[in-house]
Amino acid sequence: MEVLIQIFAVLFGFAYVLLAILENRICWIFGFFSSFIFLFIFYQSEIYMQALLQLFYCFVAVYGWLNWGSQSNPLPITRIGILKSIFYFLFAASLFFIIYSLIRDLSIALIPIDLFISILAITATYLASEKKIENWFFWIIVDLLTIYLLVSQGLFVSSLMYVIYFFMSVIGLLKWHKNLKVI
Repeated sequence: MEVLIQIFAVLFGFAYVLLAILENRICWIFGFFSSFIFLFIFYQSEIYMQALLQLFYCFVAVYGWLNWGSQSNPLPITRIGILKSIFYFLFAASLFFIIYSLIRDLSIALIPIDLFISILAITATYLASEKKIENWFFWIIVDLLTIYLLVSQGLFVSSLMYVIYFFMSVIGLLKWHKNLKVI
């Protein structure tokens, strides 16, 4: 039963990314349901930052749905640029070190890479909800790190999803680059 639940979450996740690549705002509905299922999977697996991240994704799915606008008036793809991208990454890394130093001595199970992935994924999700092309660069990093984390926790079906997500992120980057609106 656990594998079947993972498969449903994976299928909803694939639908989310595929529809996001195609700039279809319905992607956010599939993203919501995938995240909702993974919230419980990761919580039961004691990967707490990933579980919390899935809760965040549920809220951003609602925001993304509203922010991407209607099909007749869609939000255009834009970029934040290299300097802002570096800033976002350094901010995420700094936030990781601050949070980790504050909670590492608490008696909670925390895998440091889980925290770092969560912070980078929050950044990527925010950029996706704003239709910034750089979201795909962040997703590529998140996907690679998540593959490592899930394999190390024995979640092989879920890790396969992130292998495919990695390739989908590369495709998304290329497709969005073609549709980029230079402002």
